[in-house]
Amino acid sequence: MGAHSKNTRNKISYWNSIFSITTVLFLTGFLGIFIWIAKNTSDVLKESVYIQVELVDTVQSAYDKFRAELENIPEVKKVKFVSKDIAAAKLKKDINEDFINIIGYNPLFNSLEVNIKSEMFKPEILESTKKLILKNALVRDATYPKVISKTLDKNLRKISLILGAITLFLLIIAVILIDSTIRLAMFSDRFLIKSMQLVGATRWFIIRPYIWRAILNGIVSALVASGLLVFILYLFDKYTQLIELQKELKYLSIIFFGLILLGVILSFISTFFAVNKYLRMKLDSLY
Repeated sequence: MGAHSKNTRNKISYWNSIFSITTVLFLTGFLGIFIWIAKNTSDVLKESVYIQVELVDTVQSAYDKFRAELENIPEVKKVKFVSKDIAAAKLKKDINEDFINIIGYNPLFNSLEVNIKSEMFKPEILESTKKLILKNALVRDATYPKVISKTLDKNLRKISLILGAITLFLLIIAVILIDSTIRLAMFSDRFLIKSMQLVGATRWFIIRPYIWRAILNGIVSALVASGLLVFILYLFDKYTQLIELQKELKYLSIIFFGLILLGVILSFISTFFAVNKYLRMKLDSLY
């Protein structure tokens, strides 16, 4: 009866450990995915800001050559040519009025839209690229929304710092929770650990089964947490435009591998120190 009760308590203790580790890993993984989504959104916002380059009238081959030169600039993500006819058609649709018939001609110019790479998006990069573009004889003028670019860069920096602080805080909480849960699980085995030591079992002989159990718990917890995250990501992919799973499998595999590694390492370290704690304690202190 006593042995059965002890085994039941051990099983409950281990399941509680798995549940706690799974919860912590799930929250950590969810934060990692949130940061990934935030980064993707940030990149889209950065690359949506472009330098509008108005061009003088000339042959298409000259435009194509200038466009190729701009695409070779390291900071440039892409360059899109917009003819004045296409620009006029777009403006006509936006204002819902045929302004060309009213004024008798098309006042717009052929232009290029120059997007900067998200990782290089800074107001000073936009400004230096604009100055470089203006040196070309084909360019009438080059502009970009300075206020938006500065505000966007400033706000994204703040968001990055906040997310970094939250990540650090959650990791500290994760370590504390997992450590506390495993130490509580080891508490129920403190007399068994001490008994094995008293009958002459070596330290590694005593610790080894608990280490293997810890590694298994970490792997199981990480797999369960990853499964829950995959389900949530599937819903995001199906019902929102925030992510595309097929394009981000590499990043997701890094997150899931990281969860397994984190679960195993934290479980291993906490179990190792918890068992050693009871091996160092005197028998009277166990009560």
